[in-house]
Amino acid sequence: STTTTTTCRTGTEWNTSHLKPSWNKDKTTSHSVKNSVKDWDGSIKDVFLSMVNPTVRQVLRTGDTDALPLISSDTGDPIGKIDSLSTVIRNHEYILLVAVNTDASGYNNLLCHIDLTRHWKFSDHTIKSLRVSATADASFVGILPSHLLEAKHGGLEPATNVNLAVTNDTLEFSDLKFDADLPLRLFVLPYKQLP
Repeated sequence: STTTTTTCRTGTEWNTSHLKPSWNKDKTTSHSVKNSVKDWDGSIKDVFLSMVNPTVRQVLRTGDTDALPLISSDTGDPIGKIDSLSTVIRNHEYILLVAVNTDASGYNNLLCHIDLTRHWKFSDHTIKSLRVSATADASFVGILPSHLLEAKHGGLEPATNVNLAVTNDTLEFSDLKFDADLPLRLFVLPYKQLP
């Protein structure tokens, strides 16, 4: 047997071509397989690129999970139906809000393995509100809604499709929209850690 070693990182770009499914090379594949290739080239690639941003990587590496109290309007009502998962990770410089759309259906393991259809079908979803509360060692003083950035395509861009209201002790995210094609959103905010 032979072993192939692939280097993922070249300079500041990530080479993900070796991660594409082998059937990507066949241009005459069925419609559903073409959709799977589109999924890789679009949403999955965007998720990976969101996480390789240097600021996001730093917070993921050095931050504390569930570091600030968070209350979501997606409460799981009816019982067992939670349409999103959210958490706050923070290090000494940044707050990272991780929001995941779980409003999905259509799981069929067999159809996925024979490449007839996607594993999951996500729906558009909106989280009505997410409230993050300050703690004794974290201050939101000086944070403006315009400071909110989103990790996209490997960079940080001004956040869209979400509103932010800030007081000294709360961050209130509202109307946080998920597109069915991208089930993960990562938001970055600088904050002041108190001694």
